Amino acid sequence: PFKVWLLPEEVDKIEDNKAASQQQVADRLGLIVSNLNDAQREALQGLKNGVLVQDVAKGAAKDAGIQRGDVILRLQNNVIRDVADFDKIVKELPVGKSIAVLIQRQGSPIFLALKLDK
Repeated sequence: PFKVWLLPEEVDKIEDNKAASQQQVADRLGLIVSNLNDAQREALQGLKNGVLVQDVAKGAAKDAGIQRGDVILRLQNNVIRDVADFDKIVKELPVGKSIAVLIQRQGSPIFLALKLDK
């Protein structure tokens, strides 16, 4: 067995299903995310859940260390299946408390702490 992961510059190269893929701007976090398409899921060893980080602006997510190309798997112990889940959970995140975020970066799971100031 071997591991395959997406580097940030490779995210741009994957265009399959881009038109059909939902994108979501999460102003509270400073993120633009999209659903994983079939090619991305295959490259990520069949990952079933999560949203792909397309861009990171100034904000809580950048401060927490989230990067373009990361796949967000969980927010505050909630599984992120797709952009709709992500949007719903982000809207309910508490202000001023640390929130555990599970991401996958370069084939490895990483926990980050995110804090919304406002």
